[in-house]
Amino acid sequence: MKVLTMKYSSLSAALALFLGIVLTHAHAASPRVLLPLEANSLHFQLVHEGHAGAAHASGVVNTIDMAHRKVNVSHGSIKQLGWPAMTMDFPVSADVDLATIKPGMKVNFTLVKGGGGTWTVDTLKASTKQ
Repeated sequence: MKVLTMKYSSLSAALALFLGIVLTHAHAASPRVLLPLEANSLHFQLVHEGHAGAAHASGVVNTIDMAHRKVNVSHGSIKQLGWPAMTMDFPVSADVDLATIKPGMKVNFTLVKGGGGTWTVDTLKASTKQ
């Protein structure tokens, strides 16, 4: 039984060392960090600038639906998601102040995938290039 316990202890230590090296390397190379997707899961996702799985994009706001917290945006390609340039409706996070955005405005925004698989606008700011 001692031999079996030693094997599992060694395996646990090796796994912890490996994960420590991977996390340190990922953090040193960029501001991205690997985090588990779910508790007790060995599947990982990238965390970028404080947003789990965030994708950054820019585009032009066509319409704003304040009542339903949605925006219609014609955006450029979003390489992080493999999306071509297109026009889409997006739900908007409650943290975003829609009063600062007007139709026709060029914007930079961040999309975060919600629990239901829907991409939601998490940040939305006027572009410095109007």
